[in-house]
Amino acid sequence: MRMTEKAYDSLRDIARHIAYNLMSPQAAVKTINYIRNELSKLDSMPSRIPLVNEEPWRSEGIHKMIIKKYIAYFTINENQNIVNVLYVAYGRKDQKNILRDISD
Repeated sequence: MRMTEKAYDSLRDIARHIAYNLMSPQAAVKTINYIRNELSKLDSMPSRIPLVNEEPWRSEGIHKMIIKKYIAYFTINENQNIVNVLYVAYGRKDQKNILRDISD
């Protein structure tokens, strides 16, 4: 599994929000560790996770993994057998805007 720079940035943003805005540094660490643990499960049968419904992202092979309150977007490089995590977003954010941002 590989993570893009946007994926790392999105995890940092989630951690900062929980630690500083919600004033819970311990919860931030726990949440990020949980998300990373769930993402590590993509090493085994990542194609079991469905593609997004929205076009054109579905045609681009972007998968949508729900992790509690968060959504991880990723692609699968079948030739190299690698999962590329593109972004992790809070589930209540505008997902179409996030998908647009991923595609840029």
